[in-house]
Amino acid sequence: MNINLFAGLFFWGMVVRSLSQLITVSVTLTQGLLTWISYGLWVSAGVMAVYAGVRHLRPGKHDRVNTEAGHEE
Repeated sequence: MNINLFAGLFFWGMVVRSLSQLITVSVTLTQGLLTWISYGLWVSAGVMAVYAGVRHLRPGKHDRVNTEAGHEE
């Protein structure tokens, strides 16, 4: 899991959410679209965090100890 990608999604989610709040022109379609984009980015970041947590807790092939020497592989 790349922490920079997670942080970027969260950051841009905050930027888009802030822009949706700062729009002074009453364009409901644009405000709604920006709101849904920010929620989508936040959900994506949340899913990535949950996936990373589950992957960290679940033992996999990479967690097994390799007892063979490097030249025997």
